[in-house]
Amino acid sequence: SEAMGFNAWRRAIRDECRRQHDKDSNSCKWSWVSMRGSGAPAALTLYAASTFCLQPPGDTISRSGIVDAVTLGCIPVFFHPQQRELWTDHW
Repeated sequence: SEAMGFNAWRRAIRDECRRQHDKDSNSCKWSWVSMRGSGAPAALTLYAASTFCLQPPGDTISRSGIVDAVTLGCIPVFFHPQQRELWTDHW
């Protein structure tokens, strides 16, 4: 994935969200936690409280966070055209 730049995308998005949060704490909330283990409750709470959930590609184009976001009522925001093709019946 590093060759495709996905990790760089994720870092850039995270860093910009941090900058926006520093300017206005209500503008961008972010979490860099895993859905595994003890990080899951914090991630689920943030998804459920959010209108949009940024979903840059992870190790692959598909990522479980897309399904988590939709399930919790958060609109996933895609960054790669192939992500739209994953579940065409939903968007």
